[in-house]
Amino acid sequence: MPSCPSSDNSTGLAGHVLASKSGRGKRLLVIGYLDTVFPPNSLFQRYRRGDNRRSGPDVTDMKGGQMVMLYPLKALDAKGLQEDLTVAVKLNSNEKTGKLSSRKNHEYQVALHDYALVHEVTGTNNLMRVRKGLGYARYVVNGKA
Repeated sequence: MPSCPSSDNSTGLAGHVLASKSGRGKRLLVIGYLDTVFPPNSLFQRYRRGDNRRSGPDVTDMKGGQMVMLYPLKALDAKGLQEDLTVAVKLNSNEKTGKLSSRKNHEYQVALHDYALVHEVTGTNNLMRVRKGLGYARYVVNGKA
């Protein structure tokens, strides 16, 4: 996967994905993440498909968010409504680790666009405006054993 400009991938994670289409009008950035991947033999990998229902790892998490992100873009394109719109889709690879290598790039990309939307479904059919966060710290302790 290609890296995004200004990413700091020193954490040893997979690269982030940035796809874009240029236009002369407003600039839209949609942001998501690449889902957590488990080994193929993991019990968590069970995916089930019914008539009108799907169940499996993260189907109502970012996989659902990616559909909410991509299908409106496809519909706008099919109607010719994206011709003048600049659209960028950014998928970061470190959702579960607090944006260790993507925060700087998120800030860089947001500054280049007029609108930025982060897509993750809520499971409640409501717009999520805030959510709890995570914090990470690294300590260096010196002393005598």
